[in-house]
Amino acid sequence: MNTKLKWILILCGLVILIVGAYIAYDKLAPMVEDMRGREENNVASEVSDETLTETDESANKPTVPPVALYDAEGNSVSLPDLIDKPTILNFWASTCNPCASEMPHFQAVYEELGDEYNFIFINYLGFYGETEESAQKFLEANGYTFTTYFDRNQSAAYAFGVSSIPTTAFISADGEFLGGILGAMNEETLRDCIEDY
Repeated sequence: MNTKLKWILILCGLVILIVGAYIAYDKLAPMVEDMRGREENNVASEVSDETLTETDESANKPTVPPVALYDAEGNSVSLPDLIDKPTILNFWASTCNPCASEMPHFQAVYEELGDEYNFIFINYLGFYGETEESAQKFLEANGYTFTTYFDRNQSAAYAFGVSSIPTTAFISADGEFLGGILGAMNEETLRDCIEDY
């Protein structure tokens, strides 16, 4: 092969590489920015007016966003309508081992404090194949009786900036976001958090 043809092929290869890199950057950059935005707005990080909620103007504190959740019968409910007393809100999936490890602790505290506090579990559908059916089978098989809702379009997870599970949020009776914890908790840690918040 002559030298001129080699250089033409090398130049064509470089042009294709540059065009491909530009197209990939153009397509992937918005997704990376969206992922960065979700991480920055995680419930354990500083609370932001944009992600967590609409803000109560008088107190300038974040409140629970009006996201739709679905109960076991498929009925839609708005999250703020569920909050009438201090609330422990947990994002989980049965396909998440750390989530499964903390469930007995939540059940024990729920059985003791369920009259004083709302315990609302939001199932993160799609997490490693999580379905409503697999979540309900998991709850029934383990005898868990706390209230569970399904985040079908992950609007609640997005509103709270949840990027990993389990994630637990603590909310006041008037819907004010008080703080959150990432990762599995044991019973002692859960009780300490309830007391602190």
